[in-house]
Amino acid sequence: MNSSYYQHQLDLKRKVRAAALKRASDLGLKQADKQGKATRKAASAGKANSPSVGKSRLRTAQRYEKEANTAAAGVSTLMAKAAKLEKEIAVLTTRLAKAQQAEREADEAARRGEEDEARRIAAAQQQGIESRLSAAEGQVDIVMKELRAPKPEKLRILLLGASSAGDLRVG
Repeated sequence: MNSSYYQHQLDLKRKVRAAALKRASDLGLKQADKQGKATRKAASAGKANSPSVGKSRLRTAQRYEKEANTAAAGVSTLMAKAAKLEKEIAVLTTRLAKAQQAEREADEAARRGEEDEARRIAAAQQQGIESRLSAAEGQVDIVMKELRAPKPEKLRILLLGASSAGDLRVG
């Protein structure tokens, strides 16, 4: 798998973990609130003037206590989920690092391959140029051997002159 896949998975896990921690925090606040209400109701039940009011306040305190316990269970569930996600994030981070390293190595190998191919092409072109040059030099040598030496000739000189009168023959 490539690094973008692992990065995407990592981002998703982090978002889910953050949402779980936020929900756990909210439930923790709810638990504290319900626990406080239960304590206040239980305390007020003991101060009630009539037994029916005291029972009613105790039932309300028990209801708040039950809601607080439910919220506490939710908090522990969400914290366990967050811990599991943290482990998955650690695994994905390791995989991401390995994938990025593998991609860097593959890119480096491809770059080296391209450089080697460019060197081979340049060497082949240079060799072609040198072979054409040596063939041309060989042909020049052959032509130079076949060329006859020039014969000695009389020296001829052409002299041109101009007349201002327009006569073509100049003395």
